[in-house]
Amino acid sequence: MQRPVFYAIAIIITAYLPIFTLQRVEGRLFHPMAWTVAFALLGALLFSIVIAPVLASFAFAKGASEWHNPVMEFLVSTTEGGAVGDSAPRAGLSVWVVGFCFTLFLAFSGVIGSEFLPHLDEGALWVRGTLAPSAGPDEGIRVSNQARIILCSFPEVPQCTSQTGRPDDGTDTTSFSIPNISSI
Repeated sequence: MQRPVFYAIAIIITAYLPIFTLQRVEGRLFHPMAWTVAFALLGALLFSIVIAPVLASFAFAKGASEWHNPVMEFLVSTTEGGAVGDSAPRAGLSVWVVGFCFTLFLAFSGVIGSEFLPHLDEGALWVRGTLAPSAGPDEGIRVSNQARIILCSFPEVPQCTSQTGRPDDGTDTTSFSIPNISSI
């Protein structure tokens, strides 16, 4: 059982390899997930090859008999003639060569890992300052105006807007001590 388990886990880890080629934002988003899955699978492989057989030797009584599954017996008896590719080895080899060339093309052409998410350059900033809770509306407006002037002094910022206090619809519980400044 160890060989099929090893190859199954190796195939799953191999399926995650393209995630490691991602760059920029998508790389930062998906690299931790790929590392987590790879380490979890390696831990499962270590458990299934080293620890599970030892625990099974303690759990099962000596002299336990093997049960023959009738469905598996039928499947084994129908496929004893050999593998499907044995009847046409050239066709199997040509399919393998085409698949391998396609894999090389994907690996080295820059198609994989070039861009998975669109470039996130919206150009908008949302600056939120916090004043003392005792600050009133006049102080909040004064700080908002000063922050707007500082933000608009940068050539990359064409315009700024600010808001002091709560919004009209009541969805935000901020007070006058938290001015919001948006730049486009």
